[in-house]
Amino acid sequence: LTGVECSGTISFAGCDVIVPCAPPDLSYLTNRSQCQSIRDGGECNASCIDTFCISGAEVRFQCPENNTDTSRRPDHISGQCSLVCEVCNLDRLIDTDSRPGWAAGTLRFGPVHNHGQMVVPDVDAYRIQFADDCGNLIGDVVHIEPVGARTFDCCLADAYTVELRDVPVPDGASQLAVALHGAIAQGIGDFPFGAMVQFEDVALNFTTPEPRVRTSGAPRPSPALGALAVVLGCELLIA
Repeated sequence: LTGVECSGTISFAGCDVIVPCAPPDLSYLTNRSQCQSIRDGGECNASCIDTFCISGAEVRFQCPENNTDTSRRPDHISGQCSLVCEVCNLDRLIDTDSRPGWAAGTLRFGPVHNHGQMVVPDVDAYRIQFADDCGNLIGDVVHIEPVGARTFDCCLADAYTVELRDVPVPDGASQLAVALHGAIAQGIGDFPFGAMVQFEDVALNFTTPEPRVRTSGAPRPSPALGALAVVLGCELLIA
């Protein structure tokens, strides 16, 4: 074909747009203003959230080359941020609701600590929620308990008492967790894991294993000996 009005266009079919990766998963505990949109094939360093309850330096992420998935989170390359605060005690709970899929009872727990240090800034509430076998929080938040103005010199095991009633149990729940809520003013928000006790959806006692603390990469043992020493010390003081 010829002529001044003759023109052509190029059309592509079956092609996907190359896009940046989604932000890193919150469980890495990195600064939520960094590495939020890593280009394909690119790498990025994110610092740990700047708070008393998180330790670590930098975490390095990489977005795969030719990424076409907007929900694809970057790969973890190196580094780790660790949560070093948790409630110092978490008592067993008796489920008084015999209905399948529902829970009730009295939950008692101690204040937050960092390896025995009871003055912990930047935490303003405790968040009660169910968790699965891997320690991942699931379902809706059951209850939020404010830290309050009270201060503690040691671990008072029943410093907080929460009455649970008509609580729906999500599918896959095997633990009950008391996690921390960080100060919004510092950009912290909800910590993605916390201390846990085993849960069974029957009107029987919970068993009470050692609380577990999750890190940015994988589960790690809780500093149980330090927490136990704090608990025992407090019991001696109030006896």
